[in-house]
Amino acid sequence: MAHLVYPTIDLFLYDLRDALGQSTAKVEENRQSFFQKLPTNIHYSIQEKDEEFQVELEAEFIELLGEEQITPLDLKSQNYEGYYYPVRLSDTYGLVVDCSVADKTSSYPTSSIKALRNLIFQSINYQGANLGETWLVSGIMPKITSHDNSEIIARECYQNLIPNANWQKNLQGKGHIFGGDIFELRQYNFRNLEVPVTIEDRIEDKHHVIIIIYPDENAAEKSGELINDWLRLFCYRSKILWAYHESRQIKTYLKKDFIDIQDYVFLLRKKEAEKITLKQLHKNLDKAENLFSQYTIDLNYLDYQSNTIEVNLYNYSQRLKTILENSTAKGIQSDLEFLNKFSQQAQEKYLRQLQKDYHNLSKGLEMLHIAVNFIRAEVEVDRAQSAQNFQNTVAIIGVGLTAGSMVVSLEKLGEGNTDPLSIALNKYLENPTPKPWWFDPAIPFIYGIGVAIAAALLTWLTIRFWASKK
Repeated sequence: MAHLVYPTIDLFLYDLRDALGQSTAKVEENRQSFFQKLPTNIHYSIQEKDEEFQVELEAEFIELLGEEQITPLDLKSQNYEGYYYPVRLSDTYGLVVDCSVADKTSSYPTSSIKALRNLIFQSINYQGANLGETWLVSGIMPKITSHDNSEIIARECYQNLIPNANWQKNLQGKGHIFGGDIFELRQYNFRNLEVPVTIEDRIEDKHHVIIIIYPDENAAEKSGELINDWLRLFCYRSKILWAYHESRQIKTYLKKDFIDIQDYVFLLRKKEAEKITLKQLHKNLDKAENLFSQYTIDLNYLDYQSNTIEVNLYNYSQRLKTILENSTAKGIQSDLEFLNKFSQQAQEKYLRQLQKDYHNLSKGLEMLHIAVNFIRAEVEVDRAQSAQNFQNTVAIIGVGLTAGSMVVSLEKLGEGNTDPLSIALNKYLENPTPKPWWFDPAIPFIYGIGVAIAAALLTWLTIRFWASKK
């Protein structure tokens, strides 16, 4: 088994502090989730510092323990040491949990990495981070060990950190820093793990690991000066992956809504062939307007995630340049080109995919906008037509009643032996003697009804004639 001097693990954890549109209650919930990984005796001071800068929108980097910066891990054994280093990076909480052997001069078997990992698990109460995390494993090459064995040592460190991981499959690249060797490994399965999930299962399923084997103690000390640069770099990386993952969920919602949009487009075609009632149109209009609002919101969220990736991609590239500059000492040039592969992947796959998705799914919004406007216009036309029909009906009845009432009010209507209606009715009743009591009042009423019907019919024909001329 290979050995290392001063084996150390730094776990970088990132939790979302406040996302777009989150309420005060949700922000507090995020803070409490972050607190679960920290000892209770520092919660108050962290909260006080956090709230002090709550109004500082441009607070890009805050050490949440103030001048103290760090607080020690509560370790039961004196053989190990470590600390918590909580910070705030704009809208994100960051936490570095460092754990190492206390003896900085003796060599230890690579199996000590597993012991350090377990101590870190205990120190963070077996909690994960909701935004992302990175494991940085480091140690110094023993003087009696050949430099050519650095990859063998790194491989054993990786196997002790994550026992079932595949080195060959997960190795992303390797380079040099401060004269030592640096390796990057990652795995993203996103399996549907059974609940409850152990922390070992979680990191086996999804992890990002950096392993650095230093040539000597001086190189290891210089590398410690990069802690804040690594802290920022891994944060940008986590945000990019988180934003892309969120965008996949939003895309699922939009694709589902796109199917409904096509149904409304089909409704427009169907209306030409089938008669759709005003009630059906109004019902579809309400649904279409609700869908329009939700689709617009989701599309804006998709664009927001695209912008998040774009901003953090730029920050990642700039921070990587800073690390490269700061890690060059005494003419020894560091080689971190393999870390730039992530930038290329984020640019070519993640960002381009989101931009393509936004462009394609925006067509759905245009189609839905047309459908909503068309249905709204149809509803208004049907409403106007119904109102016009009602007005015409009122006009027809009004003319009929007016004409009928005028006829009924005429004096001596139906009186005399020569009135044709009176003669016809008398004949129909076979000349009764005496006449029924209702006989004389009925004559004006019948005249009125007849004239009312005739006037109403004439008015209806006139309205139809003028409507056909328009």
